[in-house]
Amino acid sequence: MAKLASQEVHPGGLYFIGASTTLMQMCELLGQVNTTVVTNSIDNAIRLTLHELPAVELLGGKIDKGNRYTYSLETLAKLDNYTFDAAFLGTSKIQADGITIVDAYDATIIKKVIARSKKSFLLPKSINLRPRILLRINLLTLRILTF
Repeated sequence: MAKLASQEVHPGGLYFIGASTTLMQMCELLGQVNTTVVTNSIDNAIRLTLHELPAVELLGGKIDKGNRYTYSLETLAKLDNYTFDAAFLGTSKIQADGITIVDAYDATIIKKVIARSKKSFLLPKSINLRPRILLRINLLTLRILTF
């Protein structure tokens, strides 16, 4: 899934990559792409700094040590200054009745990022739906990347 998602990142773009192990693997594949990645994931930021490209912006705030991402009211306000070409978001699970997000802070950031993105991709740990479907959340279409 990480490789499939990385094919959606193009030179000159602005992308948000959220926190998840799959997205961390995706970041490892972006070392030759001249683009900009904004993240609140500590692990993604580390992976993205191992190569000269892409440019990286790490959003600040408090650190959720368990899930290894940052969050704050300032981060939410700063996100209003971005229009992302795409957002890549992790989720614990996708089911017919919706998606599972770790906690309220993460959910709030994800909602804001989706609103500020031209398109958004969910990369779940598990999926209980047919592959290649569209999921509608708050009138925003999310593409679900599957094998």
